[in-house]
Amino acid sequence: AEAIYRQLLRTDANQPVPMHMLGVVAHQAGNNEMAVDLIGQALALQPDYANAHYNLGNVLKELGRADEAIASYQQSLAQNPESADAHFNLGNVLQDLGDLDQAVVSFANAIALQPDYGAAHFNMGNALKSLGAMEDAVAAYRSAVAILPQSAAVHLNLGHALHQLGK
Repeated sequence: AEAIYRQLLRTDANQPVPMHMLGVVAHQAGNNEMAVDLIGQALALQPDYANAHYNLGNVLKELGRADEAIASYQQSLAQNPESADAHFNLGNVLQDLGDLDQAVVSFANAIALQPDYGAAHFNMGNALKSLGAMEDAVAAYRSAVAILPQSAAVHLNLGHALHQLGK
């Protein structure tokens, strides 16, 4: 894939899609700084490129650059508000930063767009549990169990939340 993207860019260096995809390949290879640079170049060519903003957010999150990741996910959502994954990943970064109320909003947005998004229900439960909203956390975990019945982590967290409620 890398060779094809490079060949396309040799033909025309101003193509945002192969530039972006070359950045994704760099990220997959563990070269995150190069990925940031390449995806940034793609965004310089096409600032409204939602998938590039989304993938830049993923790379920045992995680099520990949370504030920049949030900005990238928000840019992605400005272009494509129907991206359940962008809402979910934004929620994850917000949760990591301790902004649990906004994380819950992001997870709820992901679930509204994709009701069978088990990981979003699970992470919603985690955020609600951290907020002390145990009944709501149990409801979120129960939804996650229905979607991810084989997940030990979901069952474990549901059990912990029920235990905290004395159930």
